Amino acid sequence: MRLVGGKDFYDSALRHGHDDHLVFVRENNRLVDDSVLGVPPLVRMAIDGPRLRTVLTLDGSFDHIRNRVKDQTYKIGRLSVVFCGKLHYGLIVEIDTYDAATGYRSVPLYFWQADQFVAWLDGNQITIAHASSMERTDQHALEKLFAVEEPSLDQFNWLVTNIVTTAIRRPTMRYERSHGAWEINPPRLKDVEFYRKINPYQAFQEIEMWVGGVLPGVSPDTAAVDDATRLVKHGFDKTSFKKAKTKKK
Repeated sequence: MRLVGGKDFYDSALRHGHDDHLVFVRENNRLVDDSVLGVPPLVRMAIDGPRLRTVLTLDGSFDHIRNRVKDQTYKIGRLSVVFCGKLHYGLIVEIDTYDAATGYRSVPLYFWQADQFVAWLDGNQITIAHASSMERTDQHALEKLFAVEEPSLDQFNWLVTNIVTTAIRRPTMRYERSHGAWEINPPRLKDVEFYRKINPYQAFQEIEMWVGGVLPGVSPDTAAVDDATRLVKHGFDKTSFKKAKTKKK
């Protein structure tokens, strides 16, 4: 498989060989809004910590929590990745801090497995709390935050019809009026550290199978070649089909 447009983490698998008849064209400016692929399902999670108590409502937008001991604000939202016909969910945590010398600083962290997220919570003395029934916290929230799901039939048909191999949706701010957007076939899975979910070789293999076995065959239009060019390519010239002149005796 040939990879066209940008670079991503699974490009390293090319050294194992590839089939030039398959082509995955990555794009930089193709966006669709939430009305097409939807937003992540809402999940409620109660977390507790030092001078910190909240119930997160995690869906397509960031939620804010604050650790007043460390004077940090955490923006937590759900990441969504479409990868070869499946929906993968993860988390992004943006840590906002302020320092008099350097000013405001934001550091993003990406989580694709529950154990990694729990380790981060433990390291910051934040625990998953036992919420009261009034808070209606989902008891299976942790597993759902990192679920892998099959798309609906309508979503699947849209992916195939529109030649979509990968897509990324990052959470938006709750005060933003505009809808979130899905990036279609971007060469940016490495930016959200998706390699923590699927290693480069496996990712390349899955893309190759999806492009070659599921998506409709799409090849570049055959270039039009005029007759004069065809003659040259085949070793003929303008005299090749003419009878040579003979000298009169």
